[in-house]
Amino acid sequence: MSTGGGHSARTLYTDLDEISLAVKRPVIVNGIEDAATRHDRAERALQIELETIADDQRKTEKELWREFDAARPVIFSCLLDGLVAALRDAPGLTMEQLPRMADAALWATAGETVFGFGRRAFITKYWENIAEGAIAAVDASPVGIAIRQLIEEETEWTGEPAELLKRLNELASDEVRRANTWPKSPRVLSGRLNRLAQALRRAGIGYEHSRSRGRRQVRLCKVGNFASFASPASPTEGQYGGQGDVDDDKDAILQPWRVEGVVP
Repeated sequence: MSTGGGHSARTLYTDLDEISLAVKRPVIVNGIEDAATRHDRAERALQIELETIADDQRKTEKELWREFDAARPVIFSCLLDGLVAALRDAPGLTMEQLPRMADAALWATAGETVFGFGRRAFITKYWENIAEGAIAAVDASPVGIAIRQLIEEETEWTGEPAELLKRLNELASDEVRRANTWPKSPRVLSGRLNRLAQALRRAGIGYEHSRSRGRRQVRLCKVGNFASFASPASPTEGQYGGQGDVDDDKDAILQPWRVEGVVP
């Protein structure tokens, strides 16, 4: 849904008519554990871990909505300011690297300075988010865990999928090998590796596969940790989007909605 999807089916009570549904919407998924453990999904998500609310800071629903209603006009005006900045700056903005959600990253970067952030603050955090998602995806996979253990012991490994499966079987426990999630054949292992390939690379494990004379070869190696981007410049004190000082009343109204210095 986040990048656009659709569904088609035969229209009821007809032989040839078809109905198609298309949808493209951002989605909020809430959960206690990691919401995205598959890397293809993690690269399409911004994963945020919320802080625990202390007992002495809890509010009733009535108090919460009263404060939100008071802040609503200013929040809306801030969002419009961000929209104007994104419309103005996005066409001329260039970036050296773009993540999978390229358009969303470009749009957020174009509008971020209005909220007091330095340029590229969003993309810096987004790359960190992707790296963390890759590690979570590898750790959520029994094959990924075994490969990390293999590379920690040998640094580099090359061989056929059957040989790799045999080596991973030696590293995995009996309980893991008996589980349905563990590959029982080289073909299934190859499929798991292809699915994990990008997550492995972002987690610091190089993965290559090739075919020569009817034989498949797999190469795994340690390539170092994911290189984090330089920290962005801090917001300029008293500056709001580079166009004047932040209004004191606006700052006071938004105070209840600040999270680690982020202004909605």
